[in-house]
Amino acid sequence: MCEVVQIMNRSLLSILSVLLMLVSLPASLAQDSDWPRTLPLEQGMVTIYQLQVDEMNDDIIRFRAALAYRATADAEPVFGAGWFESRVEIDRASRIVHPTDLKVTETRFPAGTDDVQSELSAALAQESPAWNLDFSLDELEASLKTAQAESRAAENLNTAPPRIVYRDHPALLISMDGEPVLREIENSSLKAVINTPYPLISNGRHYYLNVAKGVWYRADQATGPYRFEANPPAEISAMVDAQEATAAVDPPLEPITAANAPEIVVSTEPAELIVTEGPAAFVPLVDDLLVLQNSDDDVFMHVSSQKFYIVLAGRWYQASSLNGPWAYQPADDLPPAFANIPLDSDQADSRVYVAGTQEARDAVLDAQVPETAAVERGEVDIEVEYDGEPVLKPVDGADLVYIENTGSTVLQSDGLYYLVEDGVWYVSTTPNGHRCITSNMSMFMTARRTWSTSVTHRATLAVMSIPTPFFTVLAGITNPGFHLITITPATAPGGSMSAITRGVAGTLV
Repeated sequence: MCEVVQIMNRSLLSILSVLLMLVSLPASLAQDSDWPRTLPLEQGMVTIYQLQVDEMNDDIIRFRAALAYRATADAEPVFGAGWFESRVEIDRASRIVHPTDLKVTETRFPAGTDDVQSELSAALAQESPAWNLDFSLDELEASLKTAQAESRAAENLNTAPPRIVYRDHPALLISMDGEPVLREIENSSLKAVINTPYPLISNGRHYYLNVAKGVWYRADQATGPYRFEANPPAEISAMVDAQEATAAVDPPLEPITAANAPEIVVSTEPAELIVTEGPAAFVPLVDDLLVLQNSDDDVFMHVSSQKFYIVLAGRWYQASSLNGPWAYQPADDLPPAFANIPLDSDQADSRVYVAGTQEARDAVLDAQVPETAAVERGEVDIEVEYDGEPVLKPVDGADLVYIENTGSTVLQSDGLYYLVEDGVWYVSTTPNGHRCITSNMSMFMTARRTWSTSVTHRATLAVMSIPTPFFTVLAGITNPGFHLITITPATAPGGSMSAITRGVAGTLV
């Protein structure tokens, strides 16, 4: 075990006993030692991990749990998710909850996995009556409070629309992460704007923007307005040409001149650009719904209300004009016509964002299917680049800070730094030091459950499971594209261990 994990163990264990008394209990039931449970099937076997509470209506409790299916005893497990329900009897005198008839109502595994739900249902009906599923009423009440708090928090997610810009002629969106940030370029008198993905260089008089191989624009200010530049300074163009030579950047499909150069739209805030080839032209899609024909964007017009609709990053927005202002539109309150978008249309992909469609239901279930990977414990060599010295910034509503001047996701708490890369957590005593894969992250995150201010839904894994506050707590940070991970005990030789994520990395349901 690497030194930093030993340090983390000592520092965390000293506070865990206090923290665990202060935070909500996780939404998992029955004693940990009772789980997981494995059921034999006619073909293979299914392992059920610890049940998690979803909700309780009258005397029926609905659960979810991670599942692992093996076609043979020595086969690699295929992880999935299951949904269960049971009637319960509550003895308030002894404060014990007794589930009476645990049933599986839904299972979800990756595509290509055998359908095991019917066999699992039969095996569960046969085996579960002998299981001791009793748990305390206090556990149930705490679990329901947690589930309800998470549901309320999900309703408070930031749904403010980005800046949505419409143009009826060729245009290109240049995004900047805030106001322009200039840095000197080594061995030259030039400066570069570093918080945009496009080469943007200043010689002290003008700003020169490169949007494609050999295609340049010039402006007096970094934010524009820009106009086409046929002859950028040789020193600047040579610098970018050298980078393009190593990156094998393709030239534009047709020559760009001042006559056909797209308009440059600069935004220092989150933005989306809708472009049409000439005036907007709508055509019928289904009854009461039109779709924008001359655009790569799926923009809809609801005939009855005369409102425009667009879905961005899974969220719907509507406006009375393509020029806005745009407002958030809940997916479960869309006009009924959206549920009738044809399956064979170019807009069929939008059905997944329409509440109540089979595609939307499938997406929610698919987001719960765990993914696994084998990772090695111990020290690892990971390069994290910072723009200067690490700059720490507090996270609103959480006892947590993150480093804002890096493209990686680095968090700091209690003197330790946590890095997540491809769904795997690493820990270090310094932002630049050696990092270890941490199997203690689950304990740490459970103890810090009060971090969660905008949790979308619970993790389906219970054994050493990790609650999910980071994605939504950090939703306003530039690079929140990560997901939380559950680490199971080491089972493979050489000190490796299985890492299980709750679903698709970066998914928000």
